[in-house]
Amino acid sequence: MNENIPSQNFPNQNMSINPMNQNMPEHPSRKRNLVILASSLIGVAVLVIILALVFTGAFNTSNQEDAQKEDNNQSILNQEDRESFPLGTGKYSFSGPIFSGPMKGAPYFCQSLKKVFQTKIGAHVAGPWIDEKNGVWYPELRAVVDGENYWPDAYAKFTVVGNIRKVEINNLPVGDPTGNFPVAKNDDAYNYDRNPNYVEAKSIVWEIPRYPEIAKAASCVPLQTVGYALNGIPLFSAADGQGRDPAYEVSDACQGHPGPIHVYHYHIVAGNECIEIGESQSPEKETKLIGYILDGFGIYSQYENGKELFTSDLDECHGHISKVLFDGVEKEMYHYHVTRDYPYTISCFKGTQIDSAVNSKARGMLNMPPIGL
Repeated sequence: MNENIPSQNFPNQNMSINPMNQNMPEHPSRKRNLVILASSLIGVAVLVIILALVFTGAFNTSNQEDAQKEDNNQSILNQEDRESFPLGTGKYSFSGPIFSGPMKGAPYFCQSLKKVFQTKIGAHVAGPWIDEKNGVWYPELRAVVDGENYWPDAYAKFTVVGNIRKVEINNLPVGDPTGNFPVAKNDDAYNYDRNPNYVEAKSIVWEIPRYPEIAKAASCVPLQTVGYALNGIPLFSAADGQGRDPAYEVSDACQGHPGPIHVYHYHIVAGNECIEIGESQSPEKETKLIGYILDGFGIYSQYENGKELFTSDLDECHGHISKVLFDGVEKEMYHYHVTRDYPYTISCFKGTQIDSAVNSKARGMLNMPPIGL
């Protein structure tokens, strides 16, 4: 076809290009925008790297915690053939505006644990010997702090003057070792309880009744010292640094450890060969005097007449009346026993403590409240 197609004008189709336009400088605002864009990209990249590092760290920490829990769970699964005891966490009564009174198997504290334990000290994680799901713990698996340190300057004197039995100690175990405290980072026990306290000598004098008598009503126990073992070490009531069963915390081979003011002490002492050095009735499964409680009554090992005693065999203060050897004489009298089950030592004072200037000084040195508070 030879139709005549009218010509069309396409803009710029025949426009000539000035070669000078190619060498014209960029506008300053464009450079500034490029710099801002580059800076933004670098900032985003740095942020991504930081987030990745944080996520990786959190992931690794989570993995470590999960691995620890898995190890603990695996240990618990293999405990069918091991001896266990019920955890005592939460089993206590206290003296206060709402009087609850002493109860069997539950320490009768002078203060509410919820008011006292405001900070988390002690074991930071439940070890593989603690089975919280089933509410039991396995003594055989409890972590033991490394070390065996003897203290040649230790002393413990128990003398009688009239109606008073005078206790003079320097808070170091006589003839018995302690572990390495503070707990070292390379100690397996450090994984569960990073006790930062050390063992320190403290010269303490107490006056306790030589002839103890049962009081009209049982009285509450402090969260610290309730008595002394014959090797000079304080016996504490049944609460750890967070108000739980003291089985959560790690101890040395003698079942002791120091607290925040560096007082080395025992919570769980039944079966502790380090302190079973007292008077006995028989050579096998002996009823041994292992110390004195602050109300003057003796505290004995977990055996009586060849039988092991448990909390269910004792009264609300963790004692009973039977024949024991006391001051070299076999007599029927009230006394306490340690047991392998909670609350381990005593739950309340069956007798009356001496309120004297000597004892007030001792309480002050040990950060203990006055009697009954």
